[in-house]
Amino acid sequence: MRRLTIALLLLLSLTPSTRAEDPTTLNDHLKVFAPLLGKTWKGTFSDSTPEKPMIDIARWERAMNGQAIRCLHSVNEGIYAGETIIMWDPKQQKIAYWYFTTAGFFTQGTFEIKENAWTAIEEVTGNANGITKVRSTAIINPDGSFQTKAEFYAKTPGPPATPSTTPPPKTTPPSSSNNPRSADIPVCVSLETFHLTTTQRPQSLKPRNQRSFPSPSVPLW
Repeated sequence: MRRLTIALLLLLSLTPSTRAEDPTTLNDHLKVFAPLLGKTWKGTFSDSTPEKPMIDIARWERAMNGQAIRCLHSVNEGIYAGETIIMWDPKQQKIAYWYFTTAGFFTQGTFEIKENAWTAIEEVTGNANGITKVRSTAIINPDGSFQTKAEFYAKTPGPPATPSTTPPPKTTPPSSSNNPRSADIPVCVSLETFHLTTTQRPQSLKPRNQRSFPSPSVPLW
């Protein structure tokens, strides 16, 4: 009788854990990202050329029993890479994320979700190029691909430092109501289009020839 009781207690204690391990579960607030999960994506920067290709491989995965999403990405087989953790923040009532890079800086931000698109604003810590904020947008297209745009801000203007950049328009800097931080000014823009790829995971990170890009291509980015 005692053995039966112990067996039943063990079964009851294991049941919640077994349910949590269900690979199909995902926090309701994170389901906007579901079409991206379990897949590897190949991103091409807008000014990539056959002579000077700039390719970003990103792997999106469900993590922490569905309470989080992990995205690992690598530019040009590891000259720069980063990892993003995305979770629901009940205190802010927003989707929050943290991004860590091989260049030694990290960012923290939140998402604003609208149907199949999202916008993110993140604070940057420790960037060697003086980047302080990043505003990024992404949209999932009907064909399953998705596009991202990242705008980088700094307190003082500096040379573009992204793998793919487009100079900002020569206009008056955005007002404080639209600018991530009123004292910052836009310094460069990064554009990418992602499609499914047969590559299983981003390439191993290479310690040589490391470059200090200011932000993830997917805010993941």
